[in-house]
Amino acid sequence: QAKVLQSLNHAGIVAYHDVFLHQDDKALVICTLMYCERGDLACYLNDVKSKNHALEEKLVLRWTYEMATALDYIHNKKVVHRDIKPLNVFMTKGDNLKIGDFGLASNTGHDRAQSQVGTPCYLAPEVLQSEEYGTAVDIWGIG
Repeated sequence: QAKVLQSLNHAGIVAYHDVFLHQDDKALVICTLMYCERGDLACYLNDVKSKNHALEEKLVLRWTYEMATALDYIHNKKVVHRDIKPLNVFMTKGDNLKIGDFGLASNTGHDRAQSQVGTPCYLAPEVLQSEEYGTAVDIWGIG
């Protein structure tokens, strides 16, 4: 994850700060990232739903644009996130979205992959069917 994040610098991606090794009774690799004050999108959506509120169309359109431009950027860097879902999208104080959790990202430079990774409810059909896939699986994750 740290290696992928080091190579990315975009307003729609959680910013990477540093990585270090913490040695105690076992070694831990710790990656420090930007703080997103509003938490993840899943919590926000659950809160909106529990209050019986609706999202404003203007906000949804802005978020869709933010996600699409961030994905376009990472795809041009030959990175496929492979686990786009509300839990991996974070919100800043200004309600801007940032893609995070690149733990399953592929940075191989290959155009197609076949390994079945990701969260079942958000997997694109080609991943579920163990077919080759590319950057389109991230678009599927947006909805």
